[in-house]
This record gives sequence, structure tokens and C-alpha cells, in this order.
Amino acid sequence: MIDFEVLSGDKIQQYMNANQGYKFACTLLACGDVRGMNVEIGEDEIVDVKGFVHAHMNNSTWYETTATLSKTAIINSTCVCVGGKIKHLKCKHIGALLLALMILKKPPAVVPKQFRRPNMDRYIGMSPSLRRAVDADLTWEELIRNFLIKPEAKRAGVAMNDKFQTASKQKKTKAKGNPATLEGMLLTDLRLYLRALKLNSSGNKKALIERIVSNRPTMPTNANEMTQLIQQQRELENQQRILKRKQPKQPKQPKQPKQPKQPKQPKQPRQAKHSTQQNQPKNSRKTQRDSTDNINNRSQKKRRTELAELNSETRRICNSSDGRRKAKPIQRSASWTK
Repeated sequence: MIDFEVLSGDKIQQYMNANQGYKFACTLLACGDVRGMNVEIGEDEIVDVKGFVHAHMNNSTWYETTATLSKTAIINSTCVCVGGKIKHLKCKHIGALLLALMILKKPPAVVPKQFRRPNMDRYIGMSPSLRRAVDADLTWEELIRNFLIKPEAKRAGVAMNDKFQTASKQKKTKAKGNPATLEGMLLTDLRLYLRALKLNSSGNKKALIERIVSNRPTMPTNANEMTQLIQQQRELENQQRILKRKQPKQPKQPKQPKQPKQPKQPKQPRQAKHSTQQNQPKNSRKTQRDSTDNINNRSQKKRRTELAELNSETRRICNSSDGRRKAKPIQRSASWTK
């Protein structure tokens, strides 16, 4: 059909300047998302191509895409999507349109590697509606044939109607106020107008309009005079703001020197709990504690020996014939065991 050198995969990828975008373009073409192509050959063998490419992120939108190319270079290309506004990159829809044109130039008998769909086998045996939604039964010959057929507004198995976007969406801008009426003026303009007349400019829009109406006899009634007065006040405030920025900052006042701290009073020596341990070092206290423990041990041994002697004497008297009934064994008290 068209024997152009510029229509090759490497040169299209180089023209797009985006490797990820080129992969998405191959996916769009393999899924049959390039439709309604119109090829016109003009003078000097300049080709104008126009077609619709399905949106990658929206299930019901087709973007109008165009491209102009010669034998040696791609002259221009446009797309109405958001990515089509970027100057140094080309969107995936433009890449898909150029790849479709490359295939129409010389349709290959076998599906190229970058346009294969290896995962379509998993839809075998599933419901017909699901297979129709993903175009599981789409063959390579049908895909090439559909390049020149315009997509339908209502596809089978899809609830929503498709939208064909032919122009890029413009950003919504705020409507400017109408200075001819007070209700149509912007709030900032009303405040500038009141400040120009040296009146109070605080409050909401309704309060400002009431203030202007109440002082109407002293104000200009012509809309042009009001607009001129607002512009003068705006320029005056801008100049004041610029002068305020240019003024040198006042030097910071030097910090007052800190008063010298009063010397801390010496701590009083800590009093000991016992008067005997007040002036004794730690080692002497430990020695005294050890000696006290030794005394307690000796007294306990002495008590045990006395108790043993007393018990033996009691047994001897009880076993004798004279004191068997008179003498009674001495009972131990709690104090002996301590």
C-alpha cells in the first residue's frame, strides 16, 4: 500500500521517545483497539492518517488521532487525550495508529511477536459474553480488516455507549464578575472599591453590597469609573507591597546579658541514723556488724548448751525412784529457741 522507510518498529519507537508508551501501543493494537482509519495520499507523497484509538484507562472512550508523514520522516501527529499535549513525548494512541499503518503497508501472514496475545487460552470454555468483552475470538485477519471499519457506538456485551472524543478537553475557568452590576462583581473587587473610597471592607459579599448601596450618593455611578477606581487601588496596593518587601529589615535588638548565677550553698553533711555510726567509716561499720553477729551466735550456743544440761538433769531426776512422781519435766518456752 505505502512503501515508506519511516514506517518501522524501531523508528516509531524512536519517534515516540517512550519505551513504556511503545509497549502500551503494541498492546492496544493487539487487542483490536485501532478502528476507523482513513488514509489520504496528497501531493509530494505526503500521507494524512486519521483514526480512532480506544482509551487505555476508560472502557467507553475513543480518542481521535491523526498523523502526517512523508517518506523520510513523521511530520506531525496529534491526539485529543491528556498525554497528547506533551511536546517532548508522544502518547500510546499515536504509536498504535502508526503501527497499524505499518501493518497496512505490508500485512504479515504470521502474527509478529510484539502483537501476540498468549493469555487468551484461559478464556476457553468461559461464557460467550466474557469472551466477547475481551475479544477472545479475534483473529489476525479480522484485526487487520477492522482497521478500516469505524467502531460501533454500542458494542455487544457492554452496558454503556461508547464516546468518540474529537477535541481535547479544556480546563474550566472561573467566570469573571460583571462590573456593571454589584451582584456580578467579584468579592475582591468590591473590597478594593470600598478601600479606594476609604470605607470599611470587612464582611461577606451581601454586607459589602449593602454598604455600597447605603453610601451610593457619595460614590461614582458609572461602571467605567468604578472599574478605573478599582484598577488604581489594585496598582496602589501592589506598589505598597513591593516597597514593603524592598525595605531593609530592622536589626534585631541585642540580647541583654544574663545575670550571673548566684553560687550554690554548700550541702550540709548528712546525719547518720545512729549516733555511734556518725563519724565511723564504712569499713569500721562492717567490722562492727560482723562482731555483733558473732556475739549473737555465741549467746545462742550458750543457751542451747544450758537447755541440753537442764534436760539431761530433768531426765535423771525423773528416772530415779525418789523423784519419779515429785519432779516434772520442764517445758520449753518460745524464748529458748531464739
